[in-house]
Amino acid sequence: MTWDVAITNVSASWCQLEGFPRVLLTDATGKAIPFTYTTAGDQMTTAGPPQPVAIAPGQYGFVRLNKNSCQVGNTTMSATTLELTLPASQSPLTLSTSRAPFAFDYCVGPPGWIIAISPIEPAELDLFGGPITQG
Repeated sequence: MTWDVAITNVSASWCQLEGFPRVLLTDATGKAIPFTYTTAGDQMTTAGPPQPVAIAPGQYGFVRLNKNSCQVGNTTMSATTLELTLPASQSPLTLSTSRAPFAFDYCVGPPGWIIAISPIEPAELDLFGGPITQG
């Protein structure tokens, strides 16, 4: 289950981001859910190293969060809020997980408690590690 989060440059000047965002998922009471976060890549998220990403005013950078689904009956907690802290920032951006295309449920046992995080990328296509060609 994959969520590509667009990060909009709302300033009047270019910005440059490089690296991985810090991610924290919390429940309805604000308690952190003990997911394990990885930047090593997985089947849906690039394992490539971070590169500088220049973002023009009004344009986007992207980060991908990927999680395996839970088996029926082993969900113990559900996240309601995503806190995403950009590289070199101290203040998190806060999003409701209701905007995600799936539920961020915490499962008993791996892989359902692991979330893969991509580096900041200039385009959604780069989240896979580059374009996919078919020959």
